[in-house]
Amino acid sequence: MPARTLVISFGNAFDKAFLVEETDNGFRIIKTLELLSCGSRDAAVFFFKKLFSSQFEQTLNSSLSENQGSASVNEQVLIINDEEAALSAALKNLSASGEVLLLSIGAKKSLLGIGSFGRVELRSEVLGLGQGITKLLAARESLFIGRWMKESARFLDTENYLANKSIYPGVLPVDPLSLEMEQGAATEIVRFLKERFWPVSRSIPKRIILSGAVFAKSPKVYQSLMIFLNGFEPLGFCHILLDQKNALSAFGELLLSFDKRNFQIEDNLTSLGDLISLTHRKKISEELGELTLDLGLAQKQKIILKSRDLINIPFDNEQSGSLGMTLKKGVSFDGPISEINLYGGLLGLVVDARGRPLPCPQMDSESRVMVKKWHQDLGG
Repeated sequence: MPARTLVISFGNAFDKAFLVEETDNGFRIIKTLELLSCGSRDAAVFFFKKLFSSQFEQTLNSSLSENQGSASVNEQVLIINDEEAALSAALKNLSASGEVLLLSIGAKKSLLGIGSFGRVELRSEVLGLGQGITKLLAARESLFIGRWMKESARFLDTENYLANKSIYPGVLPVDPLSLEMEQGAATEIVRFLKERFWPVSRSIPKRIILSGAVFAKSPKVYQSLMIFLNGFEPLGFCHILLDQKNALSAFGELLLSFDKRNFQIEDNLTSLGDLISLTHRKKISEELGELTLDLGLAQKQKIILKSRDLINIPFDNEQSGSLGMTLKKGVSFDGPISEINLYGGLLGLVVDARGRPLPCPQMDSESRVMVKKWHQDLGG
């Protein structure tokens, strides 16, 4: 692999380029750029090479000198021709030591992937936040999308905004309401993928990866977690990783092209934190039990769990910690309830005590209050 490689991905909304260099045990992104899709691959390659010239041409000239003129521009430019194959390679790498669930939402297609000790299954659907949104609008009425929003919006306004996204997928939300529309639509896409591709009896992996622009570009990181929480309704314990640079397919293409089987790419993902989800049907504010948190301090923390709460406990991923729980009758947890090792991250530890199945909001003022509280609990 050359010292630096320019990896280019052509999308329905944006064309993206990543300048990547090789490290001792993986890859490191030096710079990323996005352009509204130009519709021409040759034009996109031309523009990206111009924009990256200061970092890219310096490396190229060095390669030409070392190899006595045998290197060429093409040796340092990779084009992602098969997005799913690249994501599959990345997921294979990430799941080498255990199970991983991948959720990726694009403009035209979205996919659910499961990796288990290097074996990968990908399930994709022509459903997204661009051209693929028309199928979402046909399958899930605006009523379903609007229920996840803190503020009320007319059905017509929601449909108009999302319909415009299907024509101009590069349009970005310019106000909080349009952002909520996109994130509400993303929540319904996650619910659609789970309903179609995830067996009810299958346990959720302990590691979750969220990829795609709607996750990567959320103004607040908790919003990415909220889309997953409300859409997938996970059970038990899991650790959430965010593809914050939306570069998973680029790393996969590097793995495919240079056969770097021992290279690790997880260091390029952002740790959002740990998630604990409880199953119950208790009434609001009813006590569920007690959580004991050991963060290596002089005293352990004890937290009373109450129904319908979302609890956020700061916990950096450089700390070490564990927790145990004592649960009341009628409350269950999918997994062991003692000595759960924590990894931490930007959101630390999140405890979802809202219950399962999730008390889905309706289109009324009481539900608006409930949804606002969910966001406030996680920092919104």
